[in-house]
Amino acid sequence: KNIDDEHIHKFIQLLGDAFTEVRINAAFFLKDFIEDQQAIFLLNYHDFVQFLKNETNHEVLEVIGIILQQIQPLMSIGILKQYLSVLVQIYEESNVPKRSDVLLLLLQQEIPGLKEAVDGHRSKRDLLQIIHNRPPLVRFMDLNDIAENQNMKVEKVEQYIQAELDEEMHYSLVFMENHHKKMLIFDKMELLKFLSGSKIAIDTVRKTLQHIGVAHQAIGAILLRDLLDRGEIEGFLTTEYFYSLDFIQQELEQELTKSGMIHLQSVEKRYNSEIISKLLEEITSKTRFHGIFTQDKSHYYTFNYLTKEIENEMTRKNIIDLTSYKQKFGHENFLRLEQFCKDRLFNAYHQDHKWLTNLGMTRIQQSIRTAEQLGEADIEYLAAQLEIPVEIYRKVIKPIFKRKNGFWNKDENHFYFSKFVKRRINEIQSEPNPEIRKSQIKALAEELQIDEEDISQKVDEKLQKIAERLMVAEEVDIKPMMKDLQMDYREFLQFIESIGRSDGYLILNNKVIFSEKRIQEEKSKIADKVYSRAKRADYFDTDILANQLKYAPQLINEAIELLLQEGKISGIWLKEREKFITLRGIQNRMQQAEGYIDLNSFIEERDLLEEEINFFEEILLQMIKDHVLTGVYDPNNKVYQDEDTASKASLVTERERFTKEIIPQIEDLERAYTLLRDIFVKEDIYPGDIEEYDEILEQTIRKIFNAEALIKRILNNANRRLNRQFSIPNSSNSRKSSKRKVKKRQGQAPAKSFDFKDDEEVAVLLNDFKNWKELLLAIEQKKGEIVFLKKKLKVNPDDTDSYSKLKNLLDYLGFSE
Repeated sequence: KNIDDEHIHKFIQLLGDAFTEVRINAAFFLKDFIEDQQAIFLLNYHDFVQFLKNETNHEVLEVIGIILQQIQPLMSIGILKQYLSVLVQIYEESNVPKRSDVLLLLLQQEIPGLKEAVDGHRSKRDLLQIIHNRPPLVRFMDLNDIAENQNMKVEKVEQYIQAELDEEMHYSLVFMENHHKKMLIFDKMELLKFLSGSKIAIDTVRKTLQHIGVAHQAIGAILLRDLLDRGEIEGFLTTEYFYSLDFIQQELEQELTKSGMIHLQSVEKRYNSEIISKLLEEITSKTRFHGIFTQDKSHYYTFNYLTKEIENEMTRKNIIDLTSYKQKFGHENFLRLEQFCKDRLFNAYHQDHKWLTNLGMTRIQQSIRTAEQLGEADIEYLAAQLEIPVEIYRKVIKPIFKRKNGFWNKDENHFYFSKFVKRRINEIQSEPNPEIRKSQIKALAEELQIDEEDISQKVDEKLQKIAERLMVAEEVDIKPMMKDLQMDYREFLQFIESIGRSDGYLILNNKVIFSEKRIQEEKSKIADKVYSRAKRADYFDTDILANQLKYAPQLINEAIELLLQEGKISGIWLKEREKFITLRGIQNRMQQAEGYIDLNSFIEERDLLEEEINFFEEILLQMIKDHVLTGVYDPNNKVYQDEDTASKASLVTERERFTKEIIPQIEDLERAYTLLRDIFVKEDIYPGDIEEYDEILEQTIRKIFNAEALIKRILNNANRRLNRQFSIPNSSNSRKSSKRKVKKRQGQAPAKSFDFKDDEEVAVLLNDFKNWKELLLAIEQKKGEIVFLKKKLKVNPDDTDSYSKLKNLLDYLGFSE
């Protein structure tokens, strides 16, 4: 066994040799040196781990496992942490049973409970859960044994070990057991994380340390007390449990979230009052837990809890009286509660601690509307009916009645609406008996508390003031003004007319605009916006445009007519005052007509007037002159055909033209489908894949809609060409040709009306397009479900239900390999 380190190192490297026999021999050789060469083996532990990851031979795996078992207890906490992390990763990826067995043996040395789970034949998933949830890493040593082996004093050994530890990374505990000084060294970060936010049984800590050989029965309490004394952790320690500060805080917050209040005496029975006071100070600083203590400090209530109680009352009552809360919470806390309610629940109207609710406000407004119908408002009576203090009721209605057409009596406890008083006056004036009329006027004056000669003046006074205001106003909102004047729309318009403003008015966006300058500005704005759209648009739908520009459709129509009269735009109405085609739209439609234009049926939406056909003719001739269109125009029949169309209007030609147009569309859809299939059959779909397939689908669906419009035009144009070329003419312009006999020729349409899409070859292509379209739309619909099922299977590969659903979905979309 006299062999130097260099030769040992060479034998270690042979464990990575390509030949199995070499590796077995090297392992056989190294097995004899495990006891004597632990130091050099420890220095090379990285190599052993790498050999373990790649090895498949049982004999070699067994020797590597034995070597690592021997050197593992010699590893420092820092090295052990990295080492275990690599072992876990290898185990997760391992598909070699012997390698997995070796890895589990190594992991069992450091992880309590893992051996029992392995012996119980738990699944790999369960074992990994135990591994990932392992307790903090710890090293346990007997200082007396080390001192004896090294011929040193125990105190010197302790000092030496403590000097080597990093206080930021390690936590150490020295204690006596069986007259020997023992030391525990923990990964500090793992230990503190393990204890934070938790309720931990002291016996659990003891059993965890028992796994590594600690026999001391009180070790759990000793460890936790030391951590508390050093200030490393905060919490409350009982004879059975340690409650971390975070755990207690979470428990209190959960109680506040659930109940909205805390009974302090019951909480302080479980924990000491100092901790509870400290935590409540922190908890109550959080907005959602803001609240107040009762006067006797026995309970804490959140504002949210208290306001829910108040809100429930607000749904039933017009007035909320908070006075009852004052005795329970004391003056200062009561004012805080009232301010909180004022900021979040109440409106501005109150008397002392009585607050008007939204329900009360709604009922006041309803009472005013009812009073308007009756013609008068008795303030004290209405307030009493609603059980609302008169002062609050008066504060609410004062600003509202300022806008109303009516007046107060002298005491301002009655408000009379002018419409009602006028009606009473008209009734009195219609009384033929002067004595009765006089007595009725007197009675009305007494009722209204107004002098008899001032009645008519009072009635008209408010209306005159409103009219004076409108004489100088630039604009006014219609609906509020109608309500204040107590007029319907017809009466309101009559009132506006009666004002007699010389500059007229314009009704726009529920407003009356009076200023002549503003009227012209608004009309000019509308015309400018329509003109701007006309330069870059083929069509106008006036309802859509009105909605986009926020104007009435009538104003859009007027703007279009004005622009037509001024010659700024050209075009015609496709549908009476609803849809307009611009010059640009006409030209584009002519260019897209596939070489054939019949001006009589050029606009399919309606029958054309003669001047409109002439208008189209001018545009067509100009496009021929400008060489935009190159063909022949027949002015008698109002038909244009390009040279190719005129000479080759046969079914064969139309098939070729259609095939030339539709095949690229179909190929585009097929290419998109292939790209999508390649993405969706991947084992994992990542965010980049989702972005890619969303972009492909968005572009493809847009292409489908564009292609459908193109196909429709092609079919329509083909039908027009074929049916015109081969039908029997019956128009007055074609009497001579009607005497000719139309012969059927191979490749040409029959003499009777013919639908090009029914042609067998065309129908096949249309069906291909339709099938690809439906398949791609199905992918768009099912894409989210595919990703969802793949994610579920990644988390749980044994989910047979998700696997079956995914397989059926991929089969349905043709994605199965």
